[in-house]
Amino acid sequence: MFKKYELTYLISPETKEGELNAFCEKISGFILQEQGIIDHQFNPVLKKLAYPIKKKTEAFLATINFQIEPQKIEEVEKKLKTENQILRHIIIIKIPVKKIKERARQKPKETETPSFKKEEGHFPKKREATKAELKEIDKKIEEILNQ
Repeated sequence: MFKKYELTYLISPETKEGELNAFCEKISGFILQEQGIIDHQFNPVLKKLAYPIKKKTEAFLATINFQIEPQKIEEVEKKLKTENQILRHIIIIKIPVKKIKERARQKPKETETPSFKKEEGHFPKKREATKAELKEIDKKIEEILNQ
């Protein structure tokens, strides 16, 4: 059963414009070799990075939306790690908006924490709030001070 995924990766800025498209095709080829289906591929765009990655302050950002069997993701991941031009990558599962809304509507299941039981002795009893008279408080203070 195929699931939808999104691969986003950063390509070293040292990669030349002419080689960039060929490199992206090579990455797409990794998915196709594992019998994946590419839904959409976004052209790489040069972006300034928020912080340096492998001493680079800029990188080409590319994204591929694809479908593949979940057990084949590991193979794609291994192939991506062998590419030195990829600074970072991430593969996420794409969940349809309809499913997200359904999950949001569902009430969370009530689960009891196994380490605490609602039996006597596990939780302290609540004290009943009582109002003290000023005269009683004064007596207690005097008793404490006279000791």
